[in-house]
Amino acid sequence: MIWRFNRYEGRVKATSGRYGPALRGFETTSRQNAGIFSFLLVFCFCNLANADAPTTQPTVDTSTIDAALGISGTTTDGVYRVEVPRKDLHLTIDGADVPTAAGIASHFYFYTCPCGKTRVIGEFVLCDYETDDVMDALHEGWLIKIDAISPMLNDEKPRLKIVRFHGEGSADAIAKHIRNALDQTGDARTK
Repeated sequence: MIWRFNRYEGRVKATSGRYGPALRGFETTSRQNAGIFSFLLVFCFCNLANADAPTTQPTVDTSTIDAALGISGTTTDGVYRVEVPRKDLHLTIDGADVPTAAGIASHFYFYTCPCGKTRVIGEFVLCDYETDDVMDALHEGWLIKIDAISPMLNDEKPRLKIVRFHGEGSADAIAKHIRNALDQTGDARTK
């Protein structure tokens, strides 16, 4: 299809070409073209003006999370990371001991979304008999959703499960739900 401007009629016309017959009724006047051009010009200008504006992401309220969990973490690139090692477990794989520092820990990553709410993505390392109680504690209040449950390793004793989750809400409420779930694990479970 060939588009040509007819200066006598003051409009762009689709002339004969490969797709000409299908679009023959499509014509625009120079006034419509000027309107489209000015809209695009303003749109591009506004986007360029906003591109230089710095975007600031709200920070996570770490003191509230620390107070609720009873554990402090570290902040990297606006994400607050809390690690809870499972020091209560004596883990073996094929009879060989596995140190806790080899990744036998629960991890929680807190960040603030642009809407201002706190979000969390995390995973619990659990013995298989703790899984149901932790899931019940996480579901309480419906702020946290379970994403996946899977075995952590093969042939380990005791059997470990990974429970992955995400949630959104106030920092205090989310941290309290995670604290309640942590109370269902390890030595805290027997108290």
